[in-house]
Amino acid sequence: MEDNQIFVSICCLTYNHELYIRDCLEGFIKQKTNFPFEILIHDDASTDKTPQIIREYETIYPKLIKPIYQKENQYSKGKGISIKFQFPRAKGKYIAICEGDDYWTDPYKLQKQVDFLEKNDDYGLVYTEYDKLSQSNKRIEKNCFKNNSVVYPNTFEDFLINSWFVPPATWVFRSAILDQFYSKFKDEYVVGDLPLLLTISANYKVGYIGESMAVYRVLKSSASHFKDYYKEYKFELGIFNIHLDFATSYNVDQSLVVKMKDRFYPYILFAACILNDIEVKQKSFTHLEENKLLTKKMGYIYRITDYSLPRIVLKAYIVLKFRISNLYFR
Repeated sequence: MEDNQIFVSICCLTYNHELYIRDCLEGFIKQKTNFPFEILIHDDASTDKTPQIIREYETIYPKLIKPIYQKENQYSKGKGISIKFQFPRAKGKYIAICEGDDYWTDPYKLQKQVDFLEKNDDYGLVYTEYDKLSQSNKRIEKNCFKNNSVVYPNTFEDFLINSWFVPPATWVFRSAILDQFYSKFKDEYVVGDLPLLLTISANYKVGYIGESMAVYRVLKSSASHFKDYYKEYKFELGIFNIHLDFATSYNVDQSLVVKMKDRFYPYILFAACILNDIEVKQKSFTHLEENKLLTKKMGYIYRITDYSLPRIVLKAYIVLKFRISNLYFR
C-alpha cells in the first residue's frame, strides 16, 4: 500500500490507556473497506504499558499502524496534539477520530461513513449513533442520541446554542477543511474537537447515521472529566468561550448570542457564586436580570455568597451531593 493510495486516515491519541487500547486497536484493524486506510497513533509519553501494546500491534501490522512515541508529555506543555502531530501527517481524503479509551463496534463503520460522504458533496462530516460505557460500574447505555429523544438539526447555529456533545469516535470528516480549522484554532482553547466541529458545521452540512458503531467510554478522570471542582468549572467556561469565539468569527446574529447566554448563564451562575468568580458572577447575573430569567433562588444565592461562610457551606454541599461535570456540555 502506497501513501498516495490512502483514502482514510484514522487518528488516535493515547495516554495511559493500557486497559483500553486493545479494544481500540481491534476496532481499527477489523474494518472492512474497499479502500486503503492508515492508523496514525500518538502516544503522549504514557507511563503504563500502552506503548508496549501499540508496538505489539505495530509489529504485526507495520504498513497499517504508524505510531509516534513521545518521550515527554506534550499535552502538559499546552501542545495541540492533533494539530501539531496528527493531522499534518494524515494522507487520507477523509479523517476518522478515535481516542485510545474509546472503540468501534461495527466492522463496516468506515465504509458506511465514507460511502455517505462520497455521495453527498455538501456534507463535511458524518457521525453515527453510539453507546456510552461507564467504566466505574461497566454499565452501557445504548443508542444515546436516540434515547435522548431530541431531534438535532446538526446546523452551525444548533451546535452554538444547544452545545450538545458528539463523541469524536463517531466522526468521519473531509480533510479539506483542515486549513480553515487551523486558521480558527487558538492555543488557549481547552479542547480541539469542538472548534473542529464548529468549523465544519459553519462550512458544510453535518450528517448522522442512526446505527450504533462506536462506544464512548466515560472515565472518572480524563481530559474532559475532572476530580477537581474548580478545574471542571474552568473547563466549562472554556467550552462556552469557544462558542462565543466562533459566534463572533462567523458574525452570527446577535439574537443567537443572546440565546447562547440564556442557556449557559443560569447553569454557571451557581458555580461562579460559590467559587467567588466575581467577573462571571456579575456578568451572568446581569444578563439573567436584564432578560427576565433570574429566579428567586438565583437571586438568593447571588446575595448570600457575597459572604464567605455561606459560600464555604454551599461548596461543601455541592462537592458531597453532585458534580458540575456533564450537566451542561459533556
